[in-house]
Order: sequence, then structure tokens, then C-alpha cells
Amino acid sequence: MTTVASPPGIAFQTQVLHISAPVSVVLAEKKVPLAALLALVPGTMIQFEKRYDTPLTLEVGGHPLACGEAVKVDDKFGLRVQQLGVPSGDEVTGRETLREEQPAT
Repeated sequence: MTTVASPPGIAFQTQVLHISAPVSVVLAEKKVPLAALLALVPGTMIQFEKRYDTPLTLEVGGHPLACGEAVKVDDKFGLRVQQLGVPSGDEVTGRETLREEQPAT
């Protein structure tokens, strides 16, 4: 009986496809001074510049992969993918930097 060998790498590729990766949906992000974080108390509001109706970003392993909208699936949260790939620009990722305001002089 003759055994046909698989091309090199096929078995490895098949194994790699079974690896799970962390997936996150990013609502918005910002950098905040540590002093502001240490001052957080229950009820503190943190405002982001990203509009509420802007698509959310799907990230895999911390890397943007797609954009979509939040949906309700039974009693759970889901993401309906609207676009693969992520357009460049902070208006989509919602990433921003909070600058400390300078005291008025």
C-alpha cells in the first residue's frame, strides 16, 4: 500500500486553524492621567469623543479586524459586522488622548 504524503506545512496549517484568539469589541478608548483615574468614585462619568452611533471596532489579539454595530441576541450582546478592515482615522477607533487643561492665568 502506497501512502501519499501531504505537502509540507499542510498539517501545521490545519493545526494552526484550531488555535483560539482573544476577540474584543471596542466601544471607545482614551488616555486619562493617572491622577484622574485615582479620583474615580462610583457615579463618575467619563465622556468619550466618539459618537454613540459610530461603528464599533472588532479586534483580534489587539489588532483591528472589522467594524460593526451592536445588536441584541436573545439576552446577550453581539456585533453585526458591517465592514471587514478598519478605515483609518480616530473617528472609527474612538482612540483619543485626554489633555490636561492648563489653569487659566
